[in-house]
Amino acid sequence: PAVMLPVVSEQGGTGGRGRALGEFNSLRSVGFAAGQLGAGVLLGLASWTEIFLVLAAVNALGTLAAVFVVDPTDTGETAPTAANVLAEARRRLLPAADDRAHLTESGLHWVYLAVLLEALTFMGILSLAPVYLTETVGVSELVMGAFLALNPASRTLTMYVFGRVVDAVGRTPVLVGGMVGTAAFAVVLGLATVPATLAGRQVVTGVAFLVIAAAYAATTIGSQSFIGDVADVDRESELMGLHSTAIGLGGILGPGLLGVLVGLAGHTVAFVALGAFSLSGVLAVGRAVEPGHGG
Repeated sequence: PAVMLPVVSEQGGTGGRGRALGEFNSLRSVGFAAGQLGAGVLLGLASWTEIFLVLAAVNALGTLAAVFVVDPTDTGETAPTAANVLAEARRRLLPAADDRAHLTESGLHWVYLAVLLEALTFMGILSLAPVYLTETVGVSELVMGAFLALNPASRTLTMYVFGRVVDAVGRTPVLVGGMVGTAAFAVVLGLATVPATLAGRQVVTGVAFLVIAAAYAATTIGSQSFIGDVADVDRESELMGLHSTAIGLGGILGPGLLGVLVGLAGHTVAFVALGAFSLSGVLAVGRAVEPGHGG
């Protein structure tokens, strides 16, 4: 993603960046859903060796397709040497004090913090969702799998929609809406045990996963579009990579924190408390200054 996102972002330009990123992420969601479905089919029909051969063939097709991608960020300069690449990597990983302005441009570091907090909530809850849904909410394993698949399947549409919304209303409003939506997901899912009937609990759970499909899309498209707006062409891959790093850190912190909270206060309180982290990300987004954009 750190390589492809800048290409897609530049192809879209300022006025169409959100739409381009939305379409790209929508297709990625299609790939995730198709991969999960295909894996289930292959596991029942083929051996492990055959499955790995299929995966290798699919990846080879993706590599072949990448050959035909025109890079709008290509400067036409001579390919750098290995020494130049190492020196540049060292400079970017450990920037000098006077070479960090790109990290704070328009409050970009606050956007990264918001993304980390949202991922902490979202990925923390998803790590416990299979056990919570089957043992606490009381749904069957089949229904649990359907709920978990609802999120990436719905993102196929929500990514596409928010790609257009973000160009029309701006980056930060969409990002704020995504943070609030993730907090709402945590609260609603935490309340899935309240209805007395299983059917009622399933309805609440379904609503929660539809909410997070929209919220995750809004946060992703809003933050990626913001990065594309403020990043210099020669640093866009680097800054998109930091976006993925922020998500990864949230994914590391969230599950452990949720486990501690569940042990201390139970699922409902733990989910609501984790949702507060995403909601606090709204304050971080408020410190960012969105540059002008088309729409």
